[in-house]
Amino acid sequence: MIFIFHNKINAPFPVKKWGFYFQQMPEDIKERIRRYRKEENKYQLLTGRLLLKEGMNQLGFKDFDLEDLHYNENNCPLWKSTVNFNIAHSGNIVGCAFSKTVAIGLDIEKVRKINLSDFEYILNDLDQQNIKKAQNTYQAFFKIWTIKEAVTKAIGKGLALDVQQIYIYENFAELGGQKWYYHSLNLAEDFAAHIVSNEISQLLELQEIYF
Repeated sequence: MIFIFHNKINAPFPVKKWGFYFQQMPEDIKERIRRYRKEENKYQLLTGRLLLKEGMNQLGFKDFDLEDLHYNENNCPLWKSTVNFNIAHSGNIVGCAFSKTVAIGLDIEKVRKINLSDFEYILNDLDQQNIKKAQNTYQAFFKIWTIKEAVTKAIGKGLALDVQQIYIYENFAELGGQKWYYHSLNLAEDFAAHIVSNEISQLLELQEIYF
């Protein structure tokens, strides 16, 4: 079972509301929020951690504390081995996925016009073929992008991996012989979002959270 908690940020928060949630953050997160120049980034980080807290609470991890997070060599946050989680955001959409049973990765991207030639470094021949035959070039590209990013996050290496080596087929992506089964998520109009897991036929439960 995979649980996905998501939020549509309605910024700016009133001063008291911002202060209430900001004070719930550990000092390292407060400092990261302060360093961001863009307000969008501040809200994304804060909201992602709020979703993480809410999800852990709803899944029964009453001992969870943001202070207890640690980070691997690729700066991916971790907690106990009894639960896998993943945070993703783009624009005003933030999501946090959880599973007690499988490895997971989540990614979200706003679908927008881009210069595809700037992103050829992530595309292999199969990707190029799928984009060429797609009715909507940008939707096809961001489907590929979010699946690949979700796979790298599930592995815990982020873009340290060579994403050209991820091949995307009808129901799964493959990297080095390992299959990652993906599902498309409808979180908001004009956004691409995908969750991947290392086992097939995982049930999904989505819940929108309001702050």
